[in-house]
Amino acid sequence: MKIKCLVLLVLLLVTVSANAATQPALTIGNSSAAPMQRVQIPLQLQTQGAGLVTVMMDVKYDQSLAADPAVTLGPAAEGKTLLSSTLPSGALRICIYDLGNKPLADGDIAYLNLTVGAAAAAASELDLSFEAATLGASDSAGKDVPIAGTSGAVTLR
Repeated sequence: MKIKCLVLLVLLLVTVSANAATQPALTIGNSSAAPMQRVQIPLQLQTQGAGLVTVMMDVKYDQSLAADPAVTLGPAAEGKTLLSSTLPSGALRICIYDLGNKPLADGDIAYLNLTVGAAAAAASELDLSFEAATLGASDSAGKDVPIAGTSGAVTLR
């Protein structure tokens, strides 16, 4: 009985690991900047062949350390549509999609641009993260596709 339970546990762990390895992922890149400097941070997508046509995210950051958020499309989202807005919480909501249902490519799908504030001189890092509740993706059939998110940071000098 113990061996049977152990075998089932190992199979479960292998299945969970395999699913995690094939799940699409969005990553906020890392950068460095000095106070009062404009910085560009890549948002990178790994589709894992999932045929994603839409991704949506809220990127959170400390408003006391950065301001003037803006986003531009990256080369992996060439020809796609970009919508973005700053939420009352200070997070930047970003949606990238294709009206013709053509899949997004792997790579830099967007660039987040921020101005590092003067108050950043007292800090060592500006953390950038996804709001888990709004991180999402869908395929050409409109089906939700689970997507993982990895935080990034701006090292302050």
